[in-house]
Amino acid sequence: MALDVTLIKKRQIAGALLAAFTVTPSGNYATGGEVLAPTLESMHFQGKSPDFVNVRGKAGFVFQYDDVNKKLLTYCNTAGGANGALGEHTVAAYVAGITGVALKGTAIWLV
Repeated sequence: MALDVTLIKKRQIAGALLAAFTVTPSGNYATGGEVLAPTLESMHFQGKSPDFVNVRGKAGFVFQYDDVNKKLLTYCNTAGGANGALGEHTVAAYVAGITGVALKGTAIWLV
């Protein structure tokens, strides 16, 4: 389980600090998501957790930041049913379509 995070750009705009980054998952997915906060906090914003995080990928996978536990959750179609909610990625190796893909992310800190 690993998230390789690369900062692309950061900027302060009208009372907010913004960061654009990529996330490349590898290895196995962990129950309850992968820890992401320490990497975001290290982006030179006084070690503060971001107020908003958005990560998007492709191939139908959905990513959600859990701001309470500071983790990135991955959702995909685990049930195979029509019109059902997506289930969390199973505790197993990341599926093709997630690994080797640089997911795009943004984080916002309100100041």
